[in-house]
Amino acid sequence: MGVTYVSHLLQRIGAGISAKFLAEARINAGFEFKMVQTDHGPEFSQYFTLATNRAEISHRHSRVRKANDNAHVERFNRTIQEECFGVEKPISF
Repeated sequence: MGVTYVSHLLQRIGAGISAKFLAEARINAGFEFKMVQTDHGPEFSQYFTLATNRAEISHRHSRVRKANDNAHVERFNRTIQEECFGVEKPISF
């Protein structure tokens, strides 16, 4: 089963915003998260990992230099941006 939760952010994303997004997604999902997989971006730093640990959610990172690990996720994110938000890239923050 696949579920998508989308939130349009007006500020630059960071670890705190990512943790807040995860908390909102958990409330709206209707089921418990057991694991999240992220890349190694700064928005998924130790602060984000602490938030997942507190929520008893396993946080797994994609493998370094393995572009195909998250390829389907990155493509899906791009599709959501194009179809739902009508933007390819933000002009500026």
